Amino acid sequence: MPQAARQPMYSTWYSFHQHLVAAEVEEQCRLDQLPPDHHKMLGFWLDFWTQNKVLLLDGELKPWQSELWFPVVEALNEQEQLIAVYARVVARPSGPLREKIIVVNGTQKEGVFMDFGEDVGRCRLEIKDCMGEQVSYEERNFPAGLVNIIIPPAGLAIFISERQ
Repeated sequence: MPQAARQPMYSTWYSFHQHLVAAEVEEQCRLDQLPPDHHKMLGFWLDFWTQNKVLLLDGELKPWQSELWFPVVEALNEQEQLIAVYARVVARPSGPLREKIIVVNGTQKEGVFMDFGEDVGRCRLEIKDCMGEQVSYEERNFPAGLVNIIIPPAGLAIFISERQ
C-alpha cells in the first residue's frame, strides 16, 4: 500500500463536501510541505472531483445505513453512479444500473464487496490506486450477484458498460 493511502484524507474529503476552491485546499493542506506522493494523491483526487463535480453536486445522494454511520454513500444521475464505501460492508448499487459506475474504496483494506441486483453485462473495468495509477484493466461479464472487486485502499474502480 502506498504511504499516501495510510494518511487520513480528511482535508480532501472535507474540501469536497464544503465546496472549497483550490486556494482554500492549499491553505488547509499546506501543500508546500506535502511529500511528493501526497501531492500526487491530492492532485488525483482533486482532478477526480473536478471531473465528477456535476454528479457529486447535482446528482441524487443516497447515504446508506444511518445506524452504522453511513458506511456507503451513493451519488447518481441518469448516466452515472458513484458508490463510496467507507467500511467492510456489501455495497448494493441502486437499480437500474447506469452506463458508468464508479466505486471508491474509502477503507484501508483492499477490496470492496459488490452485490449487483441485476446483470451488469459486459463491461470495461479499470482499477486505479490512490494516486490515479492504473492497477488493472479488464473486459469481462459481470452477472447479477456478489463479487469482490480488488480495489486498493483509497483507490477506485470504474465500470463502463458495453451494452448500448
